[in-house]
Amino acid sequence: QDCPDGSYRSSEIVFGCGGGYGLQNLSLAPAATSAPMAIPLGAEGFRVSASSSSGPLSLQLRDDANNVLVAAQDHGLVNRTVRAGVYKDVGIIMSKSAVSPEDNVSLYLLGALTSPMELSFCNLENSSARVTIAYTFERVLECSFPPVGCSEYNKAAARWQVEVW
Repeated sequence: QDCPDGSYRSSEIVFGCGGGYGLQNLSLAPAATSAPMAIPLGAEGFRVSASSSSGPLSLQLRDDANNVLVAAQDHGLVNRTVRAGVYKDVGIIMSKSAVSPEDNVSLYLLGALTSPMELSFCNLENSSARVTIAYTFERVLECSFPPVGCSEYNKAAARWQVEVW
Protein backbone atom coordinates (compact mmCIF):
# COMPACT_ATOMS: atom_id res chain seq x y z
CA GLN A 1 0.00 0.00 0.00
CA ASP A 2 1.55 3.30 -1.07
CA CYS A 3 1.01 6.67 0.55
CA PRO A 4 -0.35 9.48 -1.65
CA ASP A 5 1.78 12.37 -2.89
CA GLY A 6 2.62 14.82 -0.13
CA SER A 7 2.75 12.12 2.54
CA TYR A 8 5.06 9.32 3.65
CA ARG A 9 4.64 5.88 5.20
CA SER A 10 4.79 6.19 8.99
CA SER A 11 3.57 2.71 9.99
CA GLU A 12 3.97 -0.88 8.88
CA ILE A 13 0.31 -0.97 7.82
CA VAL A 14 -1.38 1.65 5.60
CA PHE A 15 -5.19 1.65 5.66
CA GLY A 16 -6.41 2.85 2.26
CA CYS A 17 -10.16 3.23 1.72
CA GLY A 18 -10.50 0.34 -0.72
CA GLY A 19 -8.84 -2.31 1.45
CA GLY A 20 -5.44 -3.84 1.14
CA TYR A 21 -2.98 -6.50 2.10
CA GLY A 22 0.72 -6.77 2.63
CA LEU A 23 3.73 -8.37 4.19
CA GLN A 24 6.07 -6.37 6.43
CA ASN A 25 9.14 -7.18 8.51
CA LEU A 26 10.17 -5.48 11.69
CA SER A 27 12.98 -5.99 14.15
CA LEU A 28 12.36 -6.14 17.87
CA ALA A 29 15.01 -5.83 20.56
CA PRO A 30 15.10 -8.45 23.31
CA ALA A 31 11.93 -8.40 25.43
CA ALA A 32 10.71 -5.30 23.54
CA THR A 33 7.31 -4.19 22.26
CA SER A 34 6.84 -2.62 18.83
CA ALA A 35 5.56 0.89 18.38
CA PRO A 36 1.74 0.83 18.28
CA MET A 37 0.17 0.57 14.82
CA ALA A 38 -3.12 2.41 14.44
CA ILE A 39 -6.16 0.53 13.13
CA PRO A 40 -8.70 3.19 12.15
CA LEU A 41 -12.37 3.56 12.95
CA GLY A 42 -14.31 1.73 10.25
CA ALA A 43 -11.57 -0.76 9.31
CA GLU A 44 -13.50 -3.82 8.18
CA GLY A 45 -12.43 -7.46 8.03
CA PHE A 46 -8.93 -6.86 9.42
CA ARG A 47 -6.73 -9.93 9.80
CA VAL A 48 -3.11 -10.06 10.85
CA SER A 49 -0.67 -12.89 11.42
CA ALA A 50 2.80 -12.43 12.88
CA SER A 51 5.61 -14.94 13.07
CA SER A 52 9.13 -15.01 14.39
CA SER A 53 11.79 -17.64 13.80
CA SER A 54 13.64 -16.32 16.85
CA GLY A 55 11.22 -17.47 19.52
CA PRO A 56 8.10 -16.55 21.46
CA LEU A 57 5.93 -13.71 20.22
CA SER A 58 2.66 -12.15 21.38
CA LEU A 59 0.39 -9.30 20.33
CA GLN A 60 -1.65 -6.63 22.05
CA LEU A 61 -4.79 -4.93 20.76
CA ARG A 62 -5.71 -1.83 22.73
CA ASP A 63 -8.57 0.66 22.68
CA ASP A 64 -6.51 3.59 23.97
CA ALA A 65 -9.39 6.08 23.95
CA ASN A 66 -11.23 3.93 26.51
CA ASN A 67 -8.10 2.51 28.19
CA VAL A 68 -9.10 -1.10 27.43
CA LEU A 69 -6.71 -3.94 26.67
CA VAL A 70 -8.89 -5.82 24.20
CA ALA A 71 -6.56 -8.72 23.32
CA ALA A 72 -3.25 -9.87 24.77
CA GLN A 73 -1.55 -13.11 25.69
CA ASP A 74 -2.12 -12.99 29.46
CA HIS A 75 -4.55 -10.13 29.93
CA GLY A 76 -7.35 -8.55 27.97
CA LEU A 77 -10.85 -9.54 27.06
CA VAL A 78 -9.46 -12.02 24.53
CA ASN A 79 -6.34 -13.91 25.65
CA ARG A 80 -4.61 -17.30 25.58
CA THR A 81 -7.47 -18.83 27.60
CA VAL A 82 -10.45 -16.97 26.09
CA ARG A 83 -9.66 -17.08 22.35
CA ALA A 84 -12.78 -15.31 21.05
CA GLY A 85 -15.05 -12.52 22.17
CA VAL A 86 -16.96 -9.40 21.18
CA TYR A 87 -15.90 -5.84 21.90
CA LYS A 88 -18.04 -2.88 20.80
CA ASP A 89 -20.00 -5.05 18.34
CA VAL A 90 -16.87 -6.47 16.68
CA GLY A 91 -16.04 -10.17 16.89
CA ILE A 92 -12.43 -10.85 17.84
CA ILE A 93 -10.57 -14.13 17.42
CA MET A 94 -6.98 -14.65 18.51
CA SER A 95 -5.14 -17.84 17.64
CA LYS A 96 -1.72 -19.43 17.77
CA SER A 97 -0.08 -21.85 15.34
CA ALA A 98 -0.59 -25.54 16.13
CA VAL A 99 2.93 -26.32 14.86
CA SER A 100 4.86 -23.71 16.87
CA PRO A 101 2.31 -21.90 19.03
CA GLU A 102 4.80 -19.57 20.71
CA ASP A 103 6.27 -18.30 17.43
CA ASN A 104 3.10 -17.41 15.52
CA VAL A 105 0.03 -15.42 16.51
CA SER A 106 -3.03 -14.31 14.52
CA LEU A 107 -5.85 -11.87 15.10
CA TYR A 108 -9.15 -11.63 13.21
CA LEU A 109 -11.59 -8.73 13.58
CA LEU A 110 -15.05 -9.70 12.33
CA GLY A 111 -16.90 -6.62 11.19
CA ALA A 112 -16.02 -2.92 11.10
CA LEU A 113 -14.29 -1.25 14.06
CA THR A 114 -16.56 1.12 15.95
CA SER A 115 -13.56 2.81 17.60
CA PRO A 116 -9.91 3.08 16.57
CA MET A 117 -7.49 0.53 18.04
CA GLU A 118 -3.75 0.14 18.43
CA LEU A 119 -1.88 -3.06 17.63
CA SER A 120 1.59 -3.95 18.86
CA PHE A 121 3.78 -7.03 18.95
CA CYS A 122 5.92 -8.24 21.84
CA ASN A 123 9.18 -10.17 21.61
CA LEU A 124 9.10 -12.57 24.56
CA GLU A 125 12.67 -13.77 23.92
CA ASN A 126 15.89 -12.47 25.47
CA SER A 127 17.43 -12.03 22.03
CA SER A 128 16.54 -9.84 19.06
CA ALA A 129 13.71 -11.03 16.83
CA ARG A 130 12.77 -10.49 13.22
CA VAL A 131 9.00 -10.47 13.00
CA THR A 132 7.08 -11.00 9.76
CA ILE A 133 3.60 -9.50 9.65
CA ALA A 134 1.03 -10.53 7.03
CA TYR A 135 -2.18 -8.51 6.99
CA THR A 136 -5.34 -7.95 5.00
CA PHE A 137 -8.47 -5.82 5.36
CA GLU A 138 -11.55 -5.39 3.20
CA ARG A 139 -11.99 -1.60 3.38
CA VAL A 140 -12.13 1.42 5.64
CA LEU A 141 -15.58 2.93 6.05
CA GLU A 142 -14.27 6.19 7.55
CA CYS A 143 -11.61 7.33 5.07
CA SER A 144 -9.03 9.96 5.92
CA PHE A 145 -6.36 11.86 4.04
CA PRO A 146 -3.66 10.93 4.29
CA PRO A 147 -4.73 7.37 5.14
CA VAL A 148 -3.98 5.96 8.59
CA GLY A 149 -0.40 4.69 8.40
CA CYS A 150 0.75 7.68 6.34
CA SER A 151 1.74 11.10 7.65
CA GLU A 152 1.69 14.43 5.91
CA TYR A 153 5.13 15.46 4.69
CA ASN A 154 6.37 18.67 6.27
CA LYS A 155 9.63 19.89 4.69
CA ALA A 156 10.65 22.09 7.65
CA ALA A 157 10.02 19.31 10.20
CA ALA A 158 11.93 16.79 8.06
CA ARG A 159 14.89 19.17 7.74
CA TRP A 160 14.88 19.71 11.52
CA GLN A 161 14.83 15.92 12.14
CA VAL A 162 17.86 15.46 9.86
CA GLU A 163 19.73 18.30 11.55
CA VAL A 164 19.03 16.88 15.01
CA TRP A 165 20.11 13.41 13.90
